[in-house]
Amino acid sequence: MSIKVVGAVLLCSFPIALSQTSAPKAVVRNMEACEQGRLACDISQLTPAERTKISLMVTRTNYQRCTSYVSSCDPAMLAPEEVKEVSLLRAERNLRQCMSGAADCTPVLLTETQLAAVQNAMKKRNLDLCLSGSNHCNPLDLTTQEMKRVVDAQRLRNLEDCRLGLASCNPLKLEPPQLEIIMKTAAERNLAHCLAGSNRCDPLRLSATDAESVHAESLKRNFERCKEGILQCNPLLLTAPQSAAVSEAYTLRVASRRHN
Repeated sequence: MSIKVVGAVLLCSFPIALSQTSAPKAVVRNMEACEQGRLACDISQLTPAERTKISLMVTRTNYQRCTSYVSSCDPAMLAPEEVKEVSLLRAERNLRQCMSGAADCTPVLLTETQLAAVQNAMKKRNLDLCLSGSNHCNPLDLTTQEMKRVVDAQRLRNLEDCRLGLASCNPLKLEPPQLEIIMKTAAERNLAHCLAGSNRCDPLRLSATDAESVHAESLKRNFERCKEGILQCNPLLLTAPQSAAVSEAYTLRVASRRHN
């Protein structure tokens, strides 16, 4: 056989071999597309066994979506026993959502017993909110006894706010003995601020005796600052012995720097 004849035979047989090797790859890709639920899936290319496999996969995936409350769930694809199971799961989930006060609660799906339990849970949540002073409290849903508890809790909360010196304190709601204690505590707290040189000090609230103590402490702090060479030192407030001590401290600092 001549070389030309052999070449012609090889060229004619090559497309056949190529199509035989590429065909299985196309089948595999199509099967993968069908298993993944992609639009590229061509069902007509599947064998009966493959169609059965894909059908079972789709059914199982849909069941998982339905039991996971995914919106893409198709109830029409569920078997009768699966419909009952999914309905039970959704009813249980709806009850949990309603009991927790979630926005996606559907009250019409509740039984009378469940609805009563949900209403009791809602009242308890509202009572807890009212007792904690929340703005979401609805006092109209409180009973007379509950309202009394809420008022008592508000008084205790206000008393604690006043004791801590918070801006939310309302002294007008304090009883006379409580107001006396709070005023004393506030005076002690203000004195401590003043003695420490805090900017929270209110000198107008100091008694004459306390003002003298604060002034003496201020002079002492000024003396210490001057000895340390701090800029906030006011030398005009120093006594003669203090000025001498400040000068001596300055001399020692200069000598120390030269030595180093």
